[in-house]
Amino acid sequence: MVFAVAGVAGKLTGKHGASLPMTIGYTLVGASLLGMLVLRPDTPYGVTAILFLVNGIGQGLAITPATAAVLHIVPPQRAGIAAATVSAARQSDTALGIAVLGALGHAQLAERGSTNELTGGLHIAMLVGGIVALLAALALGMFLRPGHRIAREAGSARTGDPGHRALRT
Repeated sequence: MVFAVAGVAGKLTGKHGASLPMTIGYTLVGASLLGMLVLRPDTPYGVTAILFLVNGIGQGLAITPATAAVLHIVPPQRAGIAAATVSAARQSDTALGIAVLGALGHAQLAERGSTNELTGGLHIAMLVGGIVALLAALALGMFLRPGHRIAREAGSARTGDPGHRALRT
């Protein structure tokens, strides 16, 4: 789903700037994670599928504009380094997030000693993840103005490079 939405996110970013799709994306991710608080061992697969679908749409809306914003504030000769840095940071943060949320979930299971507590551990992990995603959406909405558009500038005082790109307000 992330890949299917990436094209839409790119078009939204070009038209409205990075803030709108990123804010919507992180809001959807947060909402889907908080929605997972309803999951129980007997929850129908359809409910789980819908929550994963919403999560994938949210990630697709958030990832593309974030990458585009970073790539457009660096000189073209540094685009490869910037892309690699963004990719490495995203992968590292994902692995760290999974580890932390998994540890939270496992702590609940280990504390109670019952496999029935796995759901409780999942709920704690999803609650924390959902809150963090919604806080990210709130921060984006507050600090990245909707008018930020990715555009080429005629020149850059910082680099003097006529091809330098920046976020324009």
